[in-house]
Amino acid sequence: MKRGFKTLKEAELALARLKLDIANGTYKKKRAETYQEVYDLWVVQYENTVEESTFVKTTGILKIIFCLHWGSTKLKSLLWTYVKSISMSGREI
Repeated sequence: MKRGFKTLKEAELALARLKLDIANGTYKKKRAETYQEVYDLWVVQYENTVEESTFVKTTGILKIIFCLHWGSTKLKSLLWTYVKSISMSGREI
């Protein structure tokens, strides 16, 4: 979903294109494919649900743990067993 249109006409044009794509069966919903994309989608929603200090602490931790280490990793390529092996080995992420 696109946001931040400069004019009403621009937004209406985008809506018309979207409706046409749906009607033609060519619309593909954007899906998060990497951990960074999931984080980016989540953080927008999370920001409005907690106090600023909680938001800053939580997002800081997640950036270090997930985004720096796995940010560009495709979701389907990171197996839970790999994550578990790191946490069980005591290695720093």
